[in-house]
Amino acid sequence: MTAPSPWARLAGAPIVAILLFVLYGTIITAWFQGSAPWWLAGIAALLALKTLKAAGDVRRYKAWLAEWNAMDPQRQPQARPKRKLPSMQSVLVIMAGAMFVFPLLQAPGTPDSALKQIAWVISGLYLVFVLVRFILRRVRKGRSAEGEGESKPVSWLIDRASSSPSREDATKHLPDYCAGLLSSHEGQGE
Repeated sequence: MTAPSPWARLAGAPIVAILLFVLYGTIITAWFQGSAPWWLAGIAALLALKTLKAAGDVRRYKAWLAEWNAMDPQRQPQARPKRKLPSMQSVLVIMAGAMFVFPLLQAPGTPDSALKQIAWVISGLYLVFVLVRFILRRVRKGRSAEGEGESKPVSWLIDRASSSPSREDATKHLPDYCAGLLSSHEGQGE
């Protein structure tokens, strides 16, 4: 896997990405309120998508790099305290919620442009999609927990598995030709 570019690493860093999303949200909110041009809000939305992609690329690269480094037995992973940062999906939900609520907070006589109405509808549909997906995942998780509950009587009725023989016991009881093959193979490995 190739490493992300330095700009992608910078934009994909969690704190930088959150600050960028706040900036993008501010620009889009300013557009909703009529103090920023529509093209600036469009650029902010496109840059938000690019930042989201960069954050995903950096996350995948770090996971791959950790797996790669774990293959080296001499390299022990450094234990770092985990900081709880909001996920990118929660940032998107917050931005969509803001885009959905801010037009409702405007003064009653304020005229709305067609782009504001389209953005309001899209953010509302996104929020409904996230809510339905959340509910479906909860239902699926509940069903899988019920399935685990059905296996408990089986674990009560069946005894524990018997222990397996040690390697020494197993090699003592091998036929002569197998023991010879094993000893010649062990001799070559040293």
